[in-house]
Amino acid sequence: MGIPVGTFLDPLGGSSLGLATGLIVWLVAGWGAVPTDVTTAVQPSALLARDRRVFGRIVCTGTVAGGILGLILLVLASIMKTAADPDGIPLDYVLVYAGVGLAVSVWLCPALAAVAAFNHTAWGEFVLTRHHLARRRLVPHDLMAFLADAHEQHGVLRQVGPSYQFRHIELQHQLAARYSTLLPASR
Repeated sequence: MGIPVGTFLDPLGGSSLGLATGLIVWLVAGWGAVPTDVTTAVQPSALLARDRRVFGRIVCTGTVAGGILGLILLVLASIMKTAADPDGIPLDYVLVYAGVGLAVSVWLCPALAAVAAFNHTAWGEFVLTRHHLARRRLVPHDLMAFLADAHEQHGVLRQVGPSYQFRHIELQHQLAARYSTLLPASR
């Protein structure tokens, strides 16, 4: 990010933008989900709720940090230009850095935070997959309630740590055979 700005606009501004962006990425990537011990008896819904909270914290931290970064970038660029040119700050210079600061704070940092959140948690991928399959009517919209009901009320699933497994091997084989007919032939 800092290299294009430094190449086309100002080396000092590019260096400050690259340093600030690297600091934000380091800060956001530092948030992470603590690895879960799958041998303990954790409820899947509790594990998913914890993962969702970590996802939200990462995105919020990145977004707030992006807003702060945008303001710092604008103020820093103005201060540096004023120190280098005491006659005044050209308007186009301030507008360029204001635009870069706005783009960083509104677009870049929240996007990097979302990427970091998807990388550190399973919740984002779970929600996207569940939504994709539910829209195609392949799973119920409230998948976790469905799985809990299949486990607690009907006994079709058993809980092993934070995940569910089919209880009966015949059901596993029947579903696997049905699914294998839907897959393209392997090489």
